[in-house]
Amino acid sequence: RLISLLELGNVEQAQELANSDFDAHFQTLSDELVEVRDTLSDGVESSDQLLGRIGNLARFLVAFLIPTAVIVVYRELVRRQQRHADLERRLDTERQLNEVRHAVVKHLFARPELGGELIANWQSSPGKLNALIHGLGTAVARQAIMPHLGREAYQDLEETVRQERPPDTTRLLGALQEAKLFLLGQEITNPELIRPTPFRFLDALTWGQVAHLIKDEPVNVKAIVLSGLKPEDTARIMETLPKEMQLEIAVTIGRLQDMPLEMAQSVATDLAEKARHVPDARLVEVEGPQALVDMMGRTSSDTSHYLLEALKSKDAKLSEEVEKRFFMFDAIPLVPDEVMPQAVRTLPSNTVIIAMQGAHPDIQRKVIMAFPEQTRTGLVTALRAARADPEAVETARRQMVANFQALGRQGRIDLKQISDAWQAQAKAS
Repeated sequence: RLISLLELGNVEQAQELANSDFDAHFQTLSDELVEVRDTLSDGVESSDQLLGRIGNLARFLVAFLIPTAVIVVYRELVRRQQRHADLERRLDTERQLNEVRHAVVKHLFARPELGGELIANWQSSPGKLNALIHGLGTAVARQAIMPHLGREAYQDLEETVRQERPPDTTRLLGALQEAKLFLLGQEITNPELIRPTPFRFLDALTWGQVAHLIKDEPVNVKAIVLSGLKPEDTARIMETLPKEMQLEIAVTIGRLQDMPLEMAQSVATDLAEKARHVPDARLVEVEGPQALVDMMGRTSSDTSHYLLEALKSKDAKLSEEVEKRFFMFDAIPLVPDEVMPQAVRTLPSNTVIIAMQGAHPDIQRKVIMAFPEQTRTGLVTALRAARADPEAVETARRQMVANFQALGRQGRIDLKQISDAWQAQAKAS
């Protein structure tokens, strides 16, 4: 309208219009713009405050949480290394314990009179005797200690041992090391009387060659020769002989005592000449049933089960001989609990861990429970962390199986009974 009035030349009316409306509209517009400006200014200020708080939070995260996370990760790594080092120490102590235990047992059975001196010396220290029984195991301790203490005194001592808490590995190791040092000291001060042996030539022969050498000799000659061999060689040769002859030889050995050197020299001279013509060991040590057992031990469970079943109808006598010697790794859960420690504790811990890799949980549980409570956690941790190739696992399992077979030869475990149970279980499944 103002423009129209100006175009028509009505300047005065245009002036009046401008003076009457524009000031009010301008003031209104100005007030609205100021309000918008103030609103925007408040929004900018709020944003600045928010960004400031975010910046402070970010600086807090950088300055506190990240170093804290680094510290937590570092502590976890240190703990893991510490656990690994503790496990290594426990395994090393266990290895030392096995080595010292073996040395003590060897001395106690090789020189029983020294064992008597040890027991007499330690009788005034029940704690030492208790630790010795724990360290040797009740089965071995019963044979080594009872003859010197007497049955009643030993049974009381063993009952006390059963009721008390087993000592830790370090204490057991200390007791066995002290026993070993005592026995070594006694051996030095009381050396064994070494008698000349005319059968030294037998040292160059294997057990199979010795068995071949005396197979046609009379019982008394067999007894004289076998009494001078290593116990394990004597046992293997005895197992190849008929039962009735085994008894005769055992009785004859028991009555040999101190035989005249002239008689031994005469027998040795005849055998030494005969030994010159003994066949090579590889030709005389092939024992049919044992060779078959060794072969079956390398086959699958299905194949072994089939062969055991088939042998019963094909050759009952051979089947019986095989089952007396045969043992499968998978049959470990069927072994009596009291026998397990004798079979697995004598193995190096690393061998036990490798053998259990990939095994059925029942087998792992059975083996781990055969160890003292204080070492079980370490074995489980090592088993979880261990990695070995299949060939190493198979080798370790064969070593464990060999221990069970050795216990069978010693009459400490009925392998045939376990074999029958394993076959029945396999058939049922």
